[in-house]
Amino acid sequence: MTSSIVWLPEFLIKSSLILLLAATINALLRGKSADLRHRVWFAAITATAAIGAFALFPRALPATITFQVATSAVPLAIRPASNWLATLRYLWLFGAALCFLRLIAGIAVIAWWTRFAQHKVTMPLTWGFFRPRVLLPTSSADWPEFRRDVAMRHETAHIQRLDWICQIVASIVTSIFWFQPLLWVALHRIRIEAERAADDQVLESGVDATAYAVELVAVARAASGRTPMTAVPMARVNQRSEEHTSELQSLAYLVCRLLLEK
Repeated sequence: MTSSIVWLPEFLIKSSLILLLAATINALLRGKSADLRHRVWFAAITATAAIGAFALFPRALPATITFQVATSAVPLAIRPASNWLATLRYLWLFGAALCFLRLIAGIAVIAWWTRFAQHKVTMPLTWGFFRPRVLLPTSSADWPEFRRDVAMRHETAHIQRLDWICQIVASIVTSIFWFQPLLWVALHRIRIEAERAADDQVLESGVDATAYAVELVAVARAASGRTPMTAVPMARVNQRSEEHTSELQSLAYLVCRLLLEK
């Protein structure tokens, strides 16, 4: 692993170009399937991870060259710059550690809910790798049969699409390279496109778009509390706004699709 962060400017430039290219492609694909846009964003995130890996773990130089640079090529006058590089490196590691702690804590909360506190689940969600789980709120026992059916179809679509795995991979990459702001945008967009792709899969199974949109809004309005970002919920409510951002986006998306189909 590189001992400094001299790779940072090159990484930021290359990763920004890739992520901006993904944003441009998805803007052109606005009328296409959400699954395709999701694949574009995920490909951009994995490409960014590859660029970062090559930057962090370059091919090792011969030991003799390394020692020559360390002993003869670095004058004493630039030692303060080395101190700044060390400070920035520790800052990067500290930020990555915080992001990973948040990610691990989110997974731990969902695991705890699954085993001991399922009553805390207020939104249908799925999570898990080897044995994916679908969690429904306790209030789902009083739901109409159609609402339970579409909720299960939606979450099953997430499992079939491997959305939870993609989301965790994207979160890991973003945690490592947290200083790249466009990665956070890509992570947000990949969650949105995963929800829309699951909606598409539900509609393709024969569910009426208008009825499905009504049930989706009802589920989002009944939700309370915050769903950890490590879960893949049926909808996500914006806690910092009085508006139910997720449900409005989904309803607009489904209504537009319905109009296009007609």
